Amino acid sequence: TAATLAHELRHGGYDVLHVHEPNAGLAPWFAIENARMPVVGTFHAYATKPVPMAIGNLLGQRRVMNKVTLRIAVSEAARWTGERFYGGRYRVIPNGIDLTRALEGPKAPGEQLRILFVGRADLYYPTARLVVEYDGATHRDRLVEDNRRQNLLINAGFRLLRFTAADIHQRPEVVVAQVRHALLAPKTLNQTRLKAVLDPKPWKGMGAGALRERATSPV
Repeated sequence: TAATLAHELRHGGYDVLHVHEPNAGLAPWFAIENARMPVVGTFHAYATKPVPMAIGNLLGQRRVMNKVTLRIAVSEAARWTGERFYGGRYRVIPNGIDLTRALEGPKAPGEQLRILFVGRADLYYPTARLVVEYDGATHRDRLVEDNRRQNLLINAGFRLLRFTAADIHQRPEVVVAQVRHALLAPKTLNQTRLKAVLDPKPWKGMGAGALRERATSPV
C-alpha cells in the first residue's frame, strides 16, 4: 500500500532508490515523489503513440520523470522513447549477457557455458507450467523480441497462451475457458492414461486411431 511504501522510504535507511519502468503507473510515481534519496530509473518500454504519452504528461508524468537523478535505458529504442516524451539524458545499458565477460574465469577447456536467464511472465501457474501472456498496445513494436522469448519458454518445457486486449475486453469468457482447460489438461490427460493402464476393458475392440483420439481427449 501507499502507507507501507511511504514508511519504507522514510525509515528504511536506503542510500539509493532504483525504480524499474518509472512511467508504469501510480506506484513508481509515488515512490519517486516521496524519495528522500537519489533515484535511479531504468526505462524498458518502446512507444510511438503521442496521444497516451501527452495525456500522461498532462497528469504530471514528465514532472515526475524530472525528479529521477539518473536515467538508464535498456535499449536504443527505450532511450529514444524517453528522450522524445520525457526529455532528459539516458545512459544505455542493454539487457542480456555479455558473453565475452561470461567466458572469463576458471572454466575447464571445452566445458560448456551454462546461463541462467530469469524472466517474468505476465501470469504464471507453476504447478501446470502454464505461462499466460498479454499482448498489449506495444506488442507489434516488440514482436521479434516476444517471439524469441516465446521460443525460449517452449523449449524450456513451458506451455504458453497468448491473449490480446480485444480478447480480454471483448471475449473474457473465452479467455477464462481456455486458461481453465489448459490448467486441467495435464491432470485429465494423466488420469485418462492411468485409466487405460488399470482398466483395459473399455479400450478393447477400438482401432488405433480411436484409441489415440480417446487418450488425448479429456474425460
